[in-house]
Amino acid sequence: MKNIILILIALLLISGCGFKQPKITQKEKEFKSPIQNKTFFTDAFAKLDKLMKLFEAPRIRIQIKSIENRTSSTKLPFDIRNFLETPLILYISSFDLVAYEPTFREKEMVMTGQRSQGIEKFLPGLVINGAITQYDKGIYSTRKGLNTDVEAGKGQGSTTFMGELDNSVARSQIAIDLKVYKYYDRTYLFGIATQNKIELLKYSRDGNFGLFLNGTGLGLSKAITFEHTEDQALRILSEYSVLQLLGRLYALPYWKCTKPNLQIDNFVVEGELKEYTNFSIKKKINKLEIILSAYKMTSFKKDGNIDNQELKEIKEKFNVEDNEILSPEFYKTLFINAPFFN
Repeated sequence: MKNIILILIALLLISGCGFKQPKITQKEKEFKSPIQNKTFFTDAFAKLDKLMKLFEAPRIRIQIKSIENRTSSTKLPFDIRNFLETPLILYISSFDLVAYEPTFREKEMVMTGQRSQGIEKFLPGLVINGAITQYDKGIYSTRKGLNTDVEAGKGQGSTTFMGELDNSVARSQIAIDLKVYKYYDRTYLFGIATQNKIELLKYSRDGNFGLFLNGTGLGLSKAITFEHTEDQALRILSEYSVLQLLGRLYALPYWKCTKPNLQIDNFVVEGELKEYTNFSIKKKINKLEIILSAYKMTSFKKDGNIDNQELKEIKEKFNVEDNEILSPEFYKTLFINAPFFN
């Protein structure tokens, strides 16, 4: 009886410290049939395409070069260009994505025996270039554990209970740089670049228990590990980076394409404001009409003119005076707060 009480005390000590035995959920046990791979940014690309249409973005031929692994790690993929291309092909209809095939002409000559004609018509206007620039594996790790050892009696009647619980978290980082240059002269576009990184986490929990009665041992060992893979992290990171890159390229409020919204990009806001300031009155009205269309005003008509009824509704809705309607400050407020996807 005394031995049983000691064992119960040991178990209470373990549970009292906030540790639980590792559990594998039913979802983790199930094997599911293949489904469409819907990532965190799938809907964001479809919304970005709507913004490009709304803001009348010019149609451009864009090409993506190889996005290679420039780190010393061989664990990462050599080229993640497909991670960038696939969502653009699936969801962005407002520009033409030109395939990157540097040996296309040579292959065509080998196959047909003659030089391909008209290939120059499909050269891109802009090229997205970049690389995986950083992979820091296991930069930070923590480990917490509990060990207990209870022994009752001596000799033939001895009973021993041994328990061990460990929880650990390891962190790694991957970074990608992307930028855009003009195909015809290889000059990079100022400010149209991204530097983003993602953190990978690895959680693990181990439990070992042993009970020795009169020299006979009964043991239990259980462990569970959850880890973000490098490929999964790279897909998320590359999709976010190309979403940001296109938002900067076309000066669009891309941060509104996700739920919750991303952080406001001041580079886009300041660039848009600077351009708006230099517009003629006619062009300013055109830009205002694009933004105001998102507010679903009852009197709104996209006709290049702000009539008296529209002016009255704008003043009441936004609490502004006549002389503020075309001001850069008012346009900035509309641009940042427009409910494009509500």
